Amino acid sequence: MISLNGIIVAITTLYQPSRVFYNFISVNPKVFDYPIPRYPGFVFDGFSYLSVFLIVALTLTLIYRPKVSMNSRLVPEALGVSFTLLGTLISGRLGILIGSLMSFFWPKSVIIGQILMIVITALFLSIFLPELYGLIENYVIWNIIQIWNVVANGIENDSSSADLVSNHFVLTGSTVFEFLFGTGDFGFGSSNYISDSGYIKMLNGMGIVGTATFIIALLYIFFDKSYFYFVFFTVFLFVMVKDFYIFFPYYFWSLPIFWFCSKGCR
Repeated sequence: MISLNGIIVAITTLYQPSRVFYNFISVNPKVFDYPIPRYPGFVFDGFSYLSVFLIVALTLTLIYRPKVSMNSRLVPEALGVSFTLLGTLISGRLGILIGSLMSFFWPKSVIIGQILMIVITALFLSIFLPELYGLIENYVIWNIIQIWNVVANGIENDSSSADLVSNHFVLTGSTVFEFLFGTGDFGFGSSNYISDSGYIKMLNGMGIVGTATFIIALLYIFFDKSYFYFVFFTVFLFVMVKDFYIFFPYYFWSLPIFWFCSKGCR
């Protein structure tokens, strides 16, 4: 299913007439106004939320995939990974960054198949569809090369990262009580100060005590000794630096809920 969504993301982004698809699927109106085309497939919100979801879902799928022979799964697995990664590449840089770390959990057969698939796809596009090759090249430069530039030279080389660090990490509490227990203002809508960071939203709204209690309770509810929760909550704690991921987006939280229920909703 995640590969199918990756296919829809790629087709609607790279082939303009296919966007008639969104006459029938409701999505966030911001999708159509964004200067860099990034369409979300079947989900309402795309952008970094979708890129993170795709890479986490892909990693968990590869960890818990059925045990079958390598020869029988190499090509379909490589195709599925390719479509998912293409959707991630188009959707946002945060997913690419997380994917570079999560790839250590991927089986070697997937890495080998992926390298072969990338080489074949690049050759095909350069020969038969040079206009699409150029468009994909722009996404590669915008995502992967820009990530490398930030890692190598610092966040000041990326406007969105620099803005996040400079303007979105401000605590609005003015008393000890507000720092400990919050102001009740989570930074949405008509708030005086709106931060993108999930941690700052929670710290301003619930304070240090409320934020710590909420996250610990959340970890306790879903916790078990498995790679599934290790991967999911490691990513969750990381992406909260940039975005508000508390029970949003719905498809991100469908992963632990599905796992929880598959084990008997205990």
